[in-house]
Parts: sequence; structure tokens; C-alpha cells
Amino acid sequence: MFGEEATLCLFLDLPVDQAHQFGFITAVERKGAVAEARAATLKAMDAFIEGVEKDGEVDEYAVRQLRDARGSVREFHQLAREFGRGTLLRFHPIRAAWRWPKGSVVSEALAGSPPEVVQWLAVQAYRQRALLLELSMQEAWRRAFERFGFRV
Repeated sequence: MFGEEATLCLFLDLPVDQAHQFGFITAVERKGAVAEARAATLKAMDAFIEGVEKDGEVDEYAVRQLRDARGSVREFHQLAREFGRGTLLRFHPIRAAWRWPKGSVVSEALAGSPPEVVQWLAVQAYRQRALLLELSMQEAWRRAFERFGFRV
């Protein structure tokens, strides 16, 4: 279990608004991606509310507040942080993204893309790789404690 190396496929998921702005996707594709992200976010909200109800740590008023906040991701996220504190429940909104279908950012630069496009792609790639590194470090920490147990 611990000796296995995980295989990792890296993709570059880009914000749809900027992908549309740079002409990578059409307005229809952008609208579809936004609708899919909204549906996925609503599903995540419902799952969080269901988890809070099952947990029984919050009262009916808090559950009603969460249900009423489904129209605003920001408000729901704030309430979810408050009501999820001290539990394993977490809420993460789903962002509308478009998967980069081409090769590396370097290949885009060599293909003669405008500098602002290449710079934007490089920044997005860097941000996502930095996040992946942080998540992998968190997973390594979790596995270490899982393997050897917590010591008091």
C-alpha cells in the first residue's frame, strides 16, 4: 500500500471566462461550462446540508439558513465554514473550467501564440502545479500519521 507509486495525469483546467476572452472557446461552450459548474455546486451544497442534518450538531434554524443561502455561493460558503467547524464536513464551490486540449505551454509559445496568452497559460499552469504540490504534501503528512498512528 505504501510502497506503490501513484500515477498522475496532469491537466491544465482554465477559467472559462478567460478561455473565452482569448478565443479558445465559444460563448455557447462557456455558457454550458458555467451551467455545469453551477449544477455541480448546487449538488455539493445539498450534500453538505444533508451531512449537517445527519451529523445533528446544528439546529433546524442553521439548516434553514443554509437552504436559504443556496442562491449565493459566497454566503453559503461562509455559513458552511461556520457550521462545518469541528466536523469533517467541507464545502468547496465548483468553478467553471475548460480543459486545455493542447500540449505544454512551451509548445504554445513555439507555435507563435501572442505573449499575453502564453503568459496567462504559464501563470495558470504554475498555480495549479503549486496547488498539486501542496495537496501531495498534505496527503503525505496524513499517510504518515495513518501508518504510524498519533502519539500523545
